[in-house]
Amino acid sequence: MKKKHLCDCGKLAVWWYMPGYDEGENSFICDDCVHRGCSCNHYSIRSDDWHPPIEGGIQPTPEDGTIKWLDEYNWTSVDEQGREYPCVEYDYCETGYDVHSWFSRKIIYSRFGLEILFFWSDLKQKFKKRK
Repeated sequence: MKKKHLCDCGKLAVWWYMPGYDEGENSFICDDCVHRGCSCNHYSIRSDDWHPPIEGGIQPTPEDGTIKWLDEYNWTSVDEQGREYPCVEYDYCETGYDVHSWFSRKIIYSRFGLEILFFWSDLKQKFKKRK
């Protein structure tokens, strides 16, 4: 079994803050500690809340799943436990993130359902071929 990244609280980290942190903070966070409720997941049904204005705003649809009204005009999707989702800058992996040595370190970028795996050793081979 591969070693997994842990949250600062000691639990398995299932969220990864993709931009990382400048001051060396832990970018891997458990489901209980992740900050939830970012405005990037909030939507308005008012046209004038968007620039440029969107006629009729953004109305919730069945594809949005369970929603929560934040006020008279704004809504967000929530998970099965009624919690808002974290910022879109967090990646989610139900099984957690593997810890890799510096040589086989993965940089994983997950966006729009795509996962790109990039190995340091592959990079070295590509540069050797260019010479």
